[in-house]
Amino acid sequence: MDEIKRALEIAEQIPFRFLVQHLGTGNESFDERKFEAAMTSVEHLRAFAKPLGVRILLEKHSNDLRLPTNWSSSFMPPTLRT
Repeated sequence: MDEIKRALEIAEQIPFRFLVQHLGTGNESFDERKFEAAMTSVEHLRAFAKPLGVRILLEKHSNDLRLPTNWSSSFMPPTLRT
């Protein structure tokens, strides 16, 4: 994550609006712990990037993280989860 933060700091000198972050590697199976760790990292990066005017864009590889069933409950408010 430190390397990504250093890349984000470049926005102070060379402004850019978006940083693409890949989640997982190709053909990786879904693991709830890895997913939660990835989302925690994304939230930290998002907080770091926001004051620099940079948005974090997530690119999903062809792995199990790309499946909607693995994303829906994590991004829905608790009151809407089934």
